Amino acid sequence: MNKIILGQLNSQRAAQAFCDYLKAKNINAWNEKNQDDYSIFIDSEQAEDFASLELREFLSNPNDKKYLDASWNEGSVDTKISATEKSKPLVDIKAFLDRAGFLTRLLVFISVAVTLVTNFGSNETLTNVLYISIPNGPAALTEISAGEYWRLLTPIFIHFMVIHILFNMMWLWDLGGNVERLQSPKFLLFFVISVGIMSNLFQYYSTGYVRFGGMSGVVYGLLGYTWMRSLKIDSGYSLPKSIIFLMLGWLLLGFTGLIGPIANGAHVAGLVLGMIYGFMWNNMKEKQWQNISVEDFYEKGQKWQIVDIRDQNAFLQGHIPEAINLNNTNFQEYINDHDFDKPLVVVCYHGNSSKSAAGAMCNAGFEDVYSLDGGMSVWMMQHPELVERS
Repeated sequence: MNKIILGQLNSQRAAQAFCDYLKAKNINAWNEKNQDDYSIFIDSEQAEDFASLELREFLSNPNDKKYLDASWNEGSVDTKISATEKSKPLVDIKAFLDRAGFLTRLLVFISVAVTLVTNFGSNETLTNVLYISIPNGPAALTEISAGEYWRLLTPIFIHFMVIHILFNMMWLWDLGGNVERLQSPKFLLFFVISVGIMSNLFQYYSTGYVRFGGMSGVVYGLLGYTWMRSLKIDSGYSLPKSIIFLMLGWLLLGFTGLIGPIANGAHVAGLVLGMIYGFMWNNMKEKQWQNISVEDFYEKGQKWQIVDIRDQNAFLQGHIPEAINLNNTNFQEYINDHDFDKPLVVVCYHGNSSKSAAGAMCNAGFEDVYSLDGGMSVWMMQHPELVERS
């Protein structure tokens, strides 16, 4: 059996959590105790680049949801963990709260505000303005045909019970925040609007009933999307099987009538549409890789703002001294918080792992992916129209 070492971690809890994550990706991984730390090993040469990239990301943010979810899903427990290790928190509440971006927070705020203002849907004067159609009114969505287009979407913000809104907001914060972080607020906005409208329409036309509401259709859409995206190893998404079983079990329970009136049509439509989106995204044509010489890279690099996220400063040092090292900084937050007057270029390792990094960068808005001759590095341009092409 091959025994490939990836690196060391100081905490046994952290080492086990990272090994659990790799196992969830079908990579056999284990840790061995040294005198002062724990070494991480795998047995697959094909997975080495991907696992090395993930270890660096783990070191930057060990409390990322995907690692915590993997530990929960694998259910691994080491009874030999010392009291000192047990006292080290693996879950950071602040990190969890910080996962949701501005759009996710805004959607939660609107949902809570609408629910409170409508008194959990009991204020008919207000809810009749938000329902897809007026209860007991004309059929065939005549209000929407008359120009009240907001009705296509606004039912997603109405919730009728405390447990209803708590359940939906928890999953919206979790799944929606993850989509916003891994892709973009624009994509999440498109997703919520399209899935919200389609699930509302499906619920209406499948039952003819208008007194329904809630973010559940969107939540199941996010579940389906995350599920499909997690099947692609370099997507950055992960979803524990326990969560899938829980949510699908709840979906089926809704059809039994044991938990009261449920908008089952919206749930099913959201789940299916989310899965379709995820499948389509997984199969989109990958960016074409182009080669550029190291000399051209150094020459053109003087005109770019170089951001190094894979600790390759030894490669850049002396050639592009203005390069910014973000090895231990959240890349997405950095580019969101800074304005650049030059084309933004990101450098990372070359190899199989670069495809994973490239996918994440392209999701963040980068247009092109280039490979340096000799396989030394990979870089991506956010504003290719500003770059003089060779």
